Amino acid sequence: MHSEIIQDAVIITLENPPLNVLNASIRSKLLDLLKSAENAINLGIAKRVILTGAGRAFIAGADTKEFDDAPMEPHLPQIIEYILRLPVIAAINGAALGGGLEIALACRARVSSPKAIMGLPEVTLGVVPGSGGTQYLPRLIGFAKALSMISEGRLIKATEAKEIGLIDEIAEDVVQAALQVPDQDLLRPAVNDLAAPQMDESIAQEVRKIITKRMRGQIAPLRAIELVIESTRMPLSDSLKLERQSFLELRAAKQSRALRHVFFSERSAGPSKDVSALVAMPISSALVAGGGTMGAAIAYALSMIGIKVTLLENNTKGEERARNHIHTYLSDAIKRGKIKSDDADRVRRESFNFISGPHYPLPSVDIAIEAVFEDLAVKKNLFKKFDVSLPKTTLLATNTSYLDVNAIAEGLSYPERFLGLHFFAPAHIMRLIEIIRTEKTSSQTLASAFALTQRLGKIAVEAGACDGFI
Repeated sequence: MHSEIIQDAVIITLENPPLNVLNASIRSKLLDLLKSAENAINLGIAKRVILTGAGRAFIAGADTKEFDDAPMEPHLPQIIEYILRLPVIAAINGAALGGGLEIALACRARVSSPKAIMGLPEVTLGVVPGSGGTQYLPRLIGFAKALSMISEGRLIKATEAKEIGLIDEIAEDVVQAALQVPDQDLLRPAVNDLAAPQMDESIAQEVRKIITKRMRGQIAPLRAIELVIESTRMPLSDSLKLERQSFLELRAAKQSRALRHVFFSERSAGPSKDVSALVAMPISSALVAGGGTMGAAIAYALSMIGIKVTLLENNTKGEERARNHIHTYLSDAIKRGKIKSDDADRVRRESFNFISGPHYPLPSVDIAIEAVFEDLAVKKNLFKKFDVSLPKTTLLATNTSYLDVNAIAEGLSYPERFLGLHFFAPAHIMRLIEIIRTEKTSSQTLASAFALTQRLGKIAVEAGACDGFI
């Protein structure tokens, strides 16, 4: 972590790889650098402070490993109070999450990289923002948008952040853009001097209803809603104290401890170092055999990440059923706001091909996934056809939930390209996937499978070939 003076700016670069999380040591160093920057401004050496991050993150939030310990000074609210009184520009080079976004909110201006993501995801860890997020974000972007983001812990990209007024500019070189921010922008009111947002009870009720259903039994999201509501009616000093009190209370509670356990468990899942070091095979086309509930859901999930899918059924009745499933999934996605109607129509036209019948020619694809009923003989016969009809580079995957994957792979010409990909129902919603290696599955095949599951937004866990897997 260091600072330097360029032109009229003190540039402070946070450096705590890989994600620049805020622990006690980093907070202390940052506070010292802010004090030095204030001194440079007072001496006329500089006119502005630019805060940015090294590597791929701006600040990805607090170091959650500290959550099990007593809070240590300097606390983040102390740092934010310091930033609020200085002409600071946030040069958001990467992820600005949790406390990182709260720091950015305290700055007078914010410029962002096109690839940056922003959000206050604290509720997913069973806590609420604890350094002004529930109070400052509504003042900057309005009650409705802030309530949705905070209560869901939703992350947004730079383009949306610009549209809602969270950032001022998008630039490839964020530090250079921050150097060009007009002086008058640094004279505008800090976020704590902005007017309180206007309460909208109908929106609050609707968000409560959504959260109660989507995050059933969780305390933090509903507490976050109440804190955002308080931003509309309590004096700021009082609501900030209430927010901090709520954060500390929830942080020590059993529910947050449990959700943190889940968080770290998910992070520990994934490929081994040897596998992750390999370059994955690009996958842009797929064949899914079986258009039932599972197969169609897998096909739909693949189409949502831009993969062209051929759905294979053994007769026209099965093909019609598969088409109906895909239509249902797309219609539901439109209702949930996950996709626009025009985009859904485009996916139907461009992303899906349906084939059926006993003598179907198979298209050349990057991966073939079998999702037919659990019968060893049926699966083996299907993969024998795949073996002779598909390119030798095609990955072959079975979705079996318990059958012996080594037995399914018997007789294949290239058994190193075969593995199990066990999706959980409903496949387009459930995040877990078991990646099952056979005795002959290659590390390259595993690397490509892990890369695909990451694109799907899934949590992949490697398993061996045993009864029921994990």
